[in-house]
Amino acid sequence: MKKDYSKVNLLSKFNPPYNRFIFFFAKIFMNLTNYFHLKKFKDILVKRIYFPYNNHKIKATYYYKDSKVCRPLLIYIHGGGFAYKESTYHLDNLYLYCKEGNVDILSIDYPLINDKLFKNLNEILLKITLDILNNSQINKYSFFILGGDSAGGYLSLNLLNNIHKLNISIFKGLMLIYPVVTDYPYFTSKRIYKSTKMWNSLANQKMWNYYKKEISNIYNPFLDYLNYFPSTYLEICELDCLKDEGLALKDKIEKESINSLSFNCVKGCFHGYDFNRKNDSFKESVNLRLQFLKSLKDRL
Repeated sequence: MKKDYSKVNLLSKFNPPYNRFIFFFAKIFMNLTNYFHLKKFKDILVKRIYFPYNNHKIKATYYYKDSKVCRPLLIYIHGGGFAYKESTYHLDNLYLYCKEGNVDILSIDYPLINDKLFKNLNEILLKITLDILNNSQINKYSFFILGGDSAGGYLSLNLLNNIHKLNISIFKGLMLIYPVVTDYPYFTSKRIYKSTKMWNSLANQKMWNYYKKEISNIYNPFLDYLNYFPSTYLEICELDCLKDEGLALKDKIEKESINSLSFNCVKGCFHGYDFNRKNDSFKESVNLRLQFLKSLKDRL
């Protein structure tokens, strides 16, 4: 029986094109829309912070409340297939996490596929994370949380592993929203969801092809021992080509991590379903995300 994706929202009929020509114009458009969208957030503070890398500056957006209350810092890496900037729905999610999740946030505007620094992406994310510890504007936090959605989930997993290799333990929580986990192509969900709107296995394979042209070192968490994982929130979608790799990651974390795992499988929804803010599934999921963020401080 054919699944009815259209009931989720109108964006279920849309597939973002995945090619370098579109990436160029999308970056300009999304920079503009994000600039005006951030101005809507009146009850939290938002500012830009720049991190040096060689002769370049990497931008990040800092969301925070003007309060002396000690809050965790969520370092967030957005999705977008390594090619698209964070969209307005990413900004809305971060606003909710900051306002209601009792965290401040640093969202990294990392180099994308069309950027000349893309080949240094993982080195840049590691350097920024280490720089945060010495940044006078944001070194006041008692502990840190790492988060990412989709391709940003993969970058978060990679970053967590790189930090672990340095024998540094700074992250007390990990939040993964329908993450890319591995380039391994033979999961059943990748075979089934070849035409699912918003994201599918065909676009996913194109994404990995672009990534591998620039970056040869592919991190595979299934070849890693995950005993160093902090308390983790993992969310996957039922109608997602990434579903099975998410389920495999869930099983591995449960077997190997000594810390807690909160798991959420969103029924009847596809990858990127939280574009629709009025969707009941989104409302349920965002409450679970907020509960996880707020609970971390209570566990310490």
